[in-house]
Amino acid sequence: MKRASGSIVIKQVKGRLWVKLANLNIDASEFVLPEEAQRIAKEDLHVTMVRSEKPILIENLPCRGKVVSFEYNSQVKTNGRKFWLEVICPQLANMRDALGLKKQPTFPFHVTVGENKQI
Repeated sequence: MKRASGSIVIKQVKGRLWVKLANLNIDASEFVLPEEAQRIAKEDLHVTMVRSEKPILIENLPCRGKVVSFEYNSQVKTNGRKFWLEVICPQLANMRDALGLKKQPTFPFHVTVGENKQI
């Protein structure tokens, strides 16, 4: 497992709350993508904490800009369409819990690093 960090970003997207870790300090040279994958731009890499969910305890939203550390596996996973790195972050899980959400989102914490544009 590798260590990295990012900062909390809170946005409204199409009227829905989106909380993510952005500005990740992941070195893209640490992982290899297959030929059919188009790499996601470094500035677009993120870990989603809340998306399309309605937090029950909105007053417990984390502070914008808060730096959060996490671990990730540099072995790329895929479903054939998306390519991602698995992320372990107890701090994000605890923040979700404080919002009244399940500790893990439906699709567990990850960083999408590529997409298959041929599909």
